[in-house]
Amino acid sequence: MIGVKPRCSAQPDRSGDRPMHGRVSSRLPEGLAAFVRVAPIDCWTLEAVRLLNMNDHDRHHAISCWSIPYRGVFTTELERMAKALPQDGLAMATLRTLRNSIRSATPADGSPGLLCDSGSGSGWC
Repeated sequence: MIGVKPRCSAQPDRSGDRPMHGRVSSRLPEGLAAFVRVAPIDCWTLEAVRLLNMNDHDRHHAISCWSIPYRGVFTTELERMAKALPQDGLAMATLRTLRNSIRSATPADGSPGLLCDSGSGSGWC
């Protein structure tokens, strides 16, 4: 896509994806901790964790700086993660919260953002 600048230097090698099992800091919010325990280690997950670790205001500001195409790519990656995760209700709810934050954040340029459904049919809305 034109104008999309992935934050990863390359697409992650899916053969090496593995959950971030192990000790998770008790200082993390419960939903984020649940997500971190089951999520694969790749650049999209790390970006999701970075956003989820922010307060609502900072998260909204960070997302509002993204281009619309990048938001679409990131939302697609969140949907991929959701399909790949074990059916952990709290981890899934955490992903939904992040996805909704991305869709509702107003872009810095004042365009309407991604308020409409992507139509992906993933079933995790």
